[in-house]
Amino acid sequence: MTKFKPVSMADFDQIKENAKILLITATNVESSAIHACLRPMKPRGRCSTIIVANQTYYVGRLGNYGVIHVQCQMGSVSPGASETTAAEAIALWGVKAVIMVGIAFGVDRTKQRIGDVFVSKTVIPYEIKRIGRKVVQRGPIPPCGSMLLNRFSNCRHWHYGLSRDQQARLFPAHILSGESLIDNKYYRNKLLAEFPQAEGGEMEGVGVFAAAHQKGIEWILVKGICDFADGKKSIGKKSKQIIAAKSAASLCKHVFSQLGTFESFGCIDLSLETIQDSADNLTTHEVLFEVYDFAYECAYLERSIDRNIKTIIDHQGLWVTGPSGCGKTSALRRNLAKAGKTFEFIDMSRCIGATVPELFAELHSEIAQRLNIPDSEHQTPRNGNGQSFHIGEIARLTQRNIGNSTSLIIDEIPLDACDFPAFSEGIAALVITMANSGLPRTPIMLASISDPTTGLRHFHRKFYDHVRILYLPMWTDEEIKELLELIAKLLPLGLSKSDKAKIARAAKGCPRVLKSILKTWCMFRKSDGWTLDKIISESCCI
Repeated sequence: MTKFKPVSMADFDQIKENAKILLITATNVESSAIHACLRPMKPRGRCSTIIVANQTYYVGRLGNYGVIHVQCQMGSVSPGASETTAAEAIALWGVKAVIMVGIAFGVDRTKQRIGDVFVSKTVIPYEIKRIGRKVVQRGPIPPCGSMLLNRFSNCRHWHYGLSRDQQARLFPAHILSGESLIDNKYYRNKLLAEFPQAEGGEMEGVGVFAAAHQKGIEWILVKGICDFADGKKSIGKKSKQIIAAKSAASLCKHVFSQLGTFESFGCIDLSLETIQDSADNLTTHEVLFEVYDFAYECAYLERSIDRNIKTIIDHQGLWVTGPSGCGKTSALRRNLAKAGKTFEFIDMSRCIGATVPELFAELHSEIAQRLNIPDSEHQTPRNGNGQSFHIGEIARLTQRNIGNSTSLIIDEIPLDACDFPAFSEGIAALVITMANSGLPRTPIMLASISDPTTGLRHFHRKFYDHVRILYLPMWTDEEIKELLELIAKLLPLGLSKSDKAKIARAAKGCPRVLKSILKTWCMFRKSDGWTLDKIISESCCI
C-alpha cells in the first residue's frame, strides 16, 4: 500500500514544481486504485499529502510524471463535487491538464464488458434541457482535450487481465454525464434514444469540463465499466467497481509511463531526472548492489534478456532458472519495477533443510502474514495431504487479497536436484488451481538454480499456458566488460585498461563475482600488500 508523508505549506512550492497534472476521483474505490499506482517523486522518498482549505491533496509520480490527486463528492454541481473541486485545484496548483479517473456504466452487454475502459471523446450533459410541449436538449456537447485524447486513444501494448482469457479493451467514447445515479434500464434506454451516439455514462464529467474550460486547459475522462445501468448494479457491486477502477488506473499508468507523453504540456519526465540524481549520489554499496532497487537503475546494465523478460511478464508468470550469480533475482525485480508492477518478494533461503511440504506450509504462512490474515484463517490441516491443503490456501489468499495487479516472487528455494522435481510439481498445482478458479490470477514469478522442467510431467501442459520458463546463462565476455565500464563511470575506481581486462577475465561471466572483486578493490586498493591479483584471489574464493 502506498504511504503518504504529510507536508506543510512551507514545502508547497517545491512539490508544485514537478506536479502538473491533476487526477480527480469521486469514490474511495477509485482513489485506492490510483494510490496503488503512485510512487515517490524521488528515490528513497515518499509520496506526499497536503491539506489546503477544504481539500486533501495527494502528490506522487504516476509512471514518469508528477501528479496531484484529489477526491471529490459524487456528481458535478453540488458543494464539493467535481466542478468546485477541480476549479479549486486548478487555481491552487496551476496544472496543465485534468483527468477524471474512475468508474462508469456501459450500455451494451453484448459489446462491452466489466473492466473495459472508456476514454471520452465528448461529454454529453443530458440534464440541461428546456421543458415545454417538447423537451429540447440545450447543453453543449464539448469535446475533450485533443492532445489528451491522442495520448490515450493511441497508446499501444496496454494489457490488463480481466480473467483467464480476457483482456480489458479501450473504447474512445461519447459519454453521458448527469447528477442522476442511473440503475434503470427503461430510463437508460430513454437517454440512448435521445443521444444515440452515447456509449456509456457517469456523473462528474460535466463539472470537470466546466472547470477546465474556464481556465483553457485540457481535460479527459478515463473510466472503467462497472455496470450497465439496467437494474442489476447491486449484483457483485463492490468487486466489479474494483475491477473497473483498477483497469482505468492501469491504463493511466501505462500512458504516463511512455517517454515524452506529456512533454507538450511542459511536464518534466521524472524518470530521466531520477536516474541522473541517482547517478550523482549513489554510494559504492549502491552502485555494486546485490538487491536491485529502482534508485540504482543507472547502475543496471540492460541486456537483450531483459527485453525477453519484460515481454513475458506483461502477459504471463515467469520462472527464471540459471547458474548461481547470473542475476536472476535482480532481472526479475528490475523488470517488474520498470513495468510499474508491484510485487511481494518471498525469500525461502531461511528454510534450509525443510521438506517440500514444509516449504509450502512456510510459503502459506508467509503470505498470510504479509496480508495480515488472522491465524484462525490459515491453520495447519488436521488430517489429509498437508501440501495440497497449503497449495489451495495459497491460491485462495493470493487471489482474494492480492489480485492480478501484484506479482508474487518466490526466490532462494533451498532444495537440491533430487527434491526439486516435487517442488516444481507443487508450483504447477498451485498455478493450475488458480487458473481453474476463474478469478483474476496473481502472476507467479520464481527464480531457481535447478531447472523446473526436470520435474514437470507432460500432463502439466496447462502450467505452461500461464508460466513461461526462461533460462538465464552466465554473461558473455562483452556483457561483463560493458557492466564494468558502466560501474567505472559511476565510481572512481582508478583502474587501468589492463586492470579492467584482468578483472573481466576473472569474473568468468558472473556479475556477482565481478562486483565482489570491485567491492574488495574499493576497500583495500590503498592498503599495503593488497595487489590486484591478491584482491581477485580473495574475492573469487568468497
